[in-house]
Amino acid sequence: MNLQAMQECDFYPPPYYERIREMGMLAHRLRLWDFDWMADEDRSNWQFPDFSRPTLPGLFPFAQDYSGDPYCWLQGRLSRFGEPDILLCDHEDGFAWLYAPSLAGAIFRTATTFAAAAREDSVAPMVEMIEQVIEVYGELLPDDWVQRLSHLTKREPRIFRGATVTKVALHAPWDSDEVIKQLFGSPYAEKNTQWANIGAEQGVVGSGLAAARETKDQHRQADPPQP
Repeated sequence: MNLQAMQECDFYPPPYYERIREMGMLAHRLRLWDFDWMADEDRSNWQFPDFSRPTLPGLFPFAQDYSGDPYCWLQGRLSRFGEPDILLCDHEDGFAWLYAPSLAGAIFRTATTFAAAAREDSVAPMVEMIEQVIEVYGELLPDDWVQRLSHLTKREPRIFRGATVTKVALHAPWDSDEVIKQLFGSPYAEKNTQWANIGAEQGVVGSGLAAARETKDQHRQADPPQP
């Protein structure tokens, strides 16, 4: 769905997204680990799969993870950052993580989560990716978030010894979770938002755009203009 189609539904992407577009990020498909921007043309043509049509109206996808699950803005639900909440919609069970309260938060969370994804070789790829995030997005992120990411690249690796395999990471998954709870709030560490009724054949909407239009029409019917 393009920007004009979004605006037809009274939805406007946050200014942060517009700055990213102006910087050419979407056209160059700059990848973050588990977070791939949708280019304008891809977003315009994107549809929710038939097996996971949304029942939660007002979802606007703008990125995908490695398995194709969409990151979506949720229309009408503003966070304390003044931006639409972002959901990561799991197509397998119909529930979504409340992923971030802002687009900058989604980028930060992706980076700090990657830093906890233990590897068998070394933490060098983690350091490289986080340094790239700082270089490319640093001017758009809050200073304290940049400092947190920079600190991660300089710390000694955490070692996780299993029965047969030893892995390393920059910090532990529970460390990443605590950071998210501290900066965003506890609800952002939970996966309890139902966005689709997986397997349902009735009462569902074919795309986030259609759902948003349906919601907008319902509001118009409920609140007719006053003479």
